Amino acid sequence: MLEVSSNLKSSTSALMQEYHAITHNIANANTAGFKRRASSFSNKLAEQTAILGSGSDSGGVIQFKSVIDFSQGNLDHTERPLDLAIKGEAFFVIESPDKTEYTRNGQFGRNSNGQIIDYQGRLIAGKNGPITIPAEISDSQLVIAGDGSVMAAGANIGKIRMVEFGADMAKLKPAGDNCFVAPNDVMPVAAVKSSVEQGYRESSNVDSVRETINLITVSRMYEASMKVMTKQSDSTKVILNVAMG
Repeated sequence: MLEVSSNLKSSTSALMQEYHAITHNIANANTAGFKRRASSFSNKLAEQTAILGSGSDSGGVIQFKSVIDFSQGNLDHTERPLDLAIKGEAFFVIESPDKTEYTRNGQFGRNSNGQIIDYQGRLIAGKNGPITIPAEISDSQLVIAGDGSVMAAGANIGKIRMVEFGADMAKLKPAGDNCFVAPNDVMPVAAVKSSVEQGYRESSNVDSVRETINLITVSRMYEASMKVMTKQSDSTKVILNVAMG
């Protein structure tokens, strides 16, 4: 009984983690370039329950594991010259004083110095440093090519840096604000299989309908687990009371 209770507690905790992952996805369904967090814990738990119900001994503790789904989101036409969407697996590079981050959110602007920045005011890396747009150049005069080259009224003023991680992309870690960081042993390379689309916004890859269904399923499984744990707790109390006279 103690082992079953321990497994139940582990499962309940994992279901809560999956619940939070799903709600995080739903909350970011409209966030440009957002990549959903995927977990199959509830599905595996349901499969294991079915196996045990059939009389098989193929049970055991299921470990919770969450991964980032880096699949491409839809590209929506916005016509904003500094809205950029990546086609492929590349990332834009954000240069901060203390770290380098990577993002798929290409909704950019420029600061008071004319430098290209993200929505939080952080500098977007160019191939040779931050890209500065001359003050006399309007956004409508900007032309950004597929390789990230930026033309201002016909003059080349820099190239937006885009990087790829290949098979190591799965090792990227969420850093908040729709950004990722790479472990020390993972090095990005210049993007060669990706291109940028000017005037487009990559939408989130979250399917709100699917996530809502997943949320309902996980919520029901969590409630069922809590009811079983409560019954086990009550049974244990009765046994202890009898044992202690």
